[in-house]
Amino acid sequence: MSENDVPIITLKNGDEVSIDEYGRIFNFLKATCTDRKELSENLFGLSNLSGENGFYSISALYAKGALDCADEPDMKAKCYLRLGQLKEKEDEYSDAMLYYAEAFSLEPGKDDTWYFLHNNLGYCLNWFGKYREAEYYCRAATRIDSKRHNAYKNLGLSLQGLGNYVEAAWMLIHASQLCPEDPRALHQLRNLFETRRGVIKKDPALLAHMDALEKFAQSEKPCTVH
Repeated sequence: MSENDVPIITLKNGDEVSIDEYGRIFNFLKATCTDRKELSENLFGLSNLSGENGFYSISALYAKGALDCADEPDMKAKCYLRLGQLKEKEDEYSDAMLYYAEAFSLEPGKDDTWYFLHNNLGYCLNWFGKYREAEYYCRAATRIDSKRHNAYKNLGLSLQGLGNYVEAAWMLIHASQLCPEDPRALHQLRNLFETRRGVIKKDPALLAHMDALEKFAQSEKPCTVH
């Protein structure tokens, strides 16, 4: 993405400013916002805009600014989540994990933000082979929202890492059923079956569900969901 693609925003005074002029925009907002809450919300919105356009380092600047100005726990949690997600986009999972973990210095909530803080921390812990800790956070995410597939997929990976292959397969099946458009759980399930075929075959119900999923996958064209 070239510099010509950098979004231009219009300030309240009518000035048009490139979104990468962080200092100028921050100073204007600081001078014109009525309080810290409004300032942090505006900065977070600009973090969204930057990230949506692929400017992840600029997005991180605004998210850090929003975090520094935030007094409300909800906004702080959103900022930690955003900063962790941005690090994941750069494949910097250790730094992502630190941001997610830092959010837990706050009182955990039960909304979408906290679902993904638990889920994403579990994902990063899996990445580093910390399966027991990952299992804890993934299960917590499923308790926050049992209808989302992400945490079940990551829980399946945790359980596989712990050697609980049958339960891992069931979690991956459940993730695939909740969101068949995302093929990642089914791909992992196939890999698990190939490597632990002897264990999986001992559960006939598991095999039946796998067969049904395979038939469905062959009739559909799943797309990758980030």
